[in-house]
Amino acid sequence: MNTSIMNLVAIMGYSAVYTITPESYTTDVRNLGVGAANICARVSGVICPIFTGWLLTQSGGFEIAITIFAALFAVTALSALPLKETRPSGENKGLL
Repeated sequence: MNTSIMNLVAIMGYSAVYTITPESYTTDVRNLGVGAANICARVSGVICPIFTGWLLTQSGGFEIAITIFAALFAVTALSALPLKETRPSGENKGLL
């Protein structure tokens, strides 16, 4: 259950990033950021399963792994707080 919630939060984070970045950054800065994020994601995709597999074999490893991942999600969420809304305030806020 915990991993399902973490996956949901991760997907929501990607959705927010791809929605906010075109409004907040110029194309050259955005491309540099997306490229750097892609590099980090691919390197992490190789390292994290190895590290997590090792960690889960340790005593209390599952709790430590969940705590580490939750802390990283919290840091990511806190880093998004300074972002400002760029949509004009008079614009319709509803979906329809």
